[in-house]
Amino acid sequence: MGLKAAHWAVHEVQNLKPQERLLLLILAEHTDDRDCVWSSQDRLAHMVGTSPSTLRRCLRRLERLGLMTHEYWWAMDESTDTLRMTDVYQLHVGTRPTRGA
Repeated sequence: MGLKAAHWAVHEVQNLKPQERLLLLILAEHTDDRDCVWSSQDRLAHMVGTSPSTLRRCLRRLERLGLMTHEYWWAMDESTDTLRMTDVYQLHVGTRPTRGA
């Protein structure tokens, strides 16, 4: 667990909706030493207790607020088709939400 990230999510980030705050706390709980989280959207939706579409909406808002960035990691299979392998979430620990987002 990223204690610094969890402290930031609880005590420094203000004005989030309940599902957004819960998602940020879950992301903070699963950060590595670089404040990155490697988790599927299905797994995160299950942990938040929401639908994948609601989860994506919350992720987009956290990104608009400048609290995190979301990247997709890709790979190629044997037939050179590009496949989405995993989602990576980079928390911007210490950042305050951008106003008007």
